[in-house]
Amino acid sequence: MHFDTAIAKINNNATIAFPTKELDKNLKKRLETLNFNDPLAVKELHEIVAKTTLVEKICDVFFYGGELRACHKACTTLFFFKIAERRGQPMDHIPGTREEALKTVATWMSPVAQTELLAAVKDQSISNAFSMYFSVHDRYFLAAKVLLIQEAAMPDKDAKDGPGKMTHSHVKLQAAADHFRTAGLYYANQAKNPALAIASFQLAQNAYRDVRWLSQVAECKQAVGAVLGKKGLNGEAAEAFIDSAKTFEETAADYEKQGDKHFVRVFTQSAAIMYKTGAKFFEKDKKPVDAGDHFMKCADLYRAIGDHARAKKNYQKAVDCYNKGGPSEKLTLAKEQVQERSQPAA
Repeated sequence: MHFDTAIAKINNNATIAFPTKELDKNLKKRLETLNFNDPLAVKELHEIVAKTTLVEKICDVFFYGGELRACHKACTTLFFFKIAERRGQPMDHIPGTREEALKTVATWMSPVAQTELLAAVKDQSISNAFSMYFSVHDRYFLAAKVLLIQEAAMPDKDAKDGPGKMTHSHVKLQAAADHFRTAGLYYANQAKNPALAIASFQLAQNAYRDVRWLSQVAECKQAVGAVLGKKGLNGEAAEAFIDSAKTFEETAADYEKQGDKHFVRVFTQSAAIMYKTGAKFFEKDKKPVDAGDHFMKCADLYRAIGDHARAKKNYQKAVDCYNKGGPSEKLTLAKEQVQERSQPAA
């Protein structure tokens, strides 16, 4: 394994060549045969790699300020995660956490490193230190962090490249949100890291809301619900899906103000689906009353857009839930709605 020479241009037109020296052959072999189930072996090799001249030279270029030794360890930790994932090895014994390593790298990254990282994310064919040694999900997560840092430092956030164009701030925030979302998908699937997946989706939500792209906020909340549901956290998953439903309703309300009936219907239907999904997870969590309440909300939305068949079906689901122990008044109301409110509204 080696770092290809890469030239990064800085604002003052200076250039820096990245080292091409390979790791010692014995180290390369040890990395490829390392037993990640052996905590002592993993710790020993991690310490050796973190102190190599190659890692030190890379970090001298990529980081400034802070504790440089911590950056050596953080980069090595992310490198070990990539190797373990590629080899299908356990990651429990890798020194440091992925979260802390990402935080360290993002905090002390130099402008040169930011340029290299964003280039590696924009063009997956580019070969540089980030593409060679960091997992694709870590690259997307760090790129999103870099874009937020750059957006915060903008002297004129409202500047545009021309009429009808997005502000420079909007461009950075939207790109950051997209990268966080992509990182979340990778962490949830390839990396099997639900905690970082959820964190990434939540960071994406924040950035999408900053640019008022509410449908994407809702979809990220839906993604959080999916991760929680897969973990068997049924109550938390239900809440996440319901939160998604509310944001889809908020999206529909925005389109209603614009008089766009098509997207009002589209996002009202999306909200109904999320309420129904949340209700199903409440059923799994042995909370029939909460489930019934949200089947009712689902049915109300279907009725509002004229989908009376689905409305009636979900009112009936509410009846079934309330029959398992819900308040009598809720059960009575649900039964009435099965008969009456599922019919076309005047």
